Amino acid sequence: METAIYDILINTVSVTDVVSTRIYPSRIPQGETLPAVTFQRIGNEPEDDKDGPSTLDVITLDIDMFGKSLADLKTLSGAIRGALDRFSGTRVGIIINSIQFVTDRDIYENSKSIYHINQEYSVRQIR
Repeated sequence: METAIYDILINTVSVTDVVSTRIYPSRIPQGETLPAVTFQRIGNEPEDDKDGPSTLDVITLDIDMFGKSLADLKTLSGAIRGALDRFSGTRVGIIINSIQFVTDRDIYENSKSIYHINQEYSVRQIR
């Protein structure tokens, strides 16, 4: 699922206009330029099936954006939501039934003097 999310984001011009290729699983490499994006799976609840193993996973996905400018992050936040919310289709061989935006949070990390926006999505992946 993570490779599909990366593929969607890296191929969305409104996202790469802000972060270029600075989109990473889990963490930003030390010394990397901001703004940048990280994404990670934070939960998975397979849908039970009476006839056998689950063929549908419901994955909770976090997208985190970090930058020096709140205005840049707001633009980036809208671009990412536009790319992911209500997406369905196949990317890099992974079948996504749907992606739904759940919530977001604006955070200022005072100790690092950077802005941080966190978004949460529910991803329904067909296995």
